[in-house]
Amino acid sequence: MIDEPAPFCTKWYSKKHNGPGLRYEVCVSIKLGNIVAYNGPFPCGSNPDITIFRKILKGKLMPGERVIADRGYRGDSKTFTPDQFTSTQHKRAMSLIRARHETLNGILKN
Repeated sequence: MIDEPAPFCTKWYSKKHNGPGLRYEVCVSIKLGNIVAYNGPFPCGSNPDITIFRKILKGKLMPGERVIADRGYRGDSKTFTPDQFTSTQHKRAMSLIRARHETLNGILKN
């Protein structure tokens, strides 16, 4: 969340916070849990997650390399999203990986 910029502009609006905000892309290593890249800040309203991914990170991935992401990244060939996981074991493993990232988000926010 950020203070309301003046004059009012919808490009800053975050549905999550019901007010103005900034969005960052934080990339975490699956193997070690380290931050390996970040991008931002971006105004919330005019930059959904998938747009930020396509602007920067997607072009830096090596051929055949993909990322694990939440449902906000659906529809891109370079992402694995929860609706693509078929087995219960695979779903659980991917859920644990995403949970590690969410824990990191909580640390970064404070």
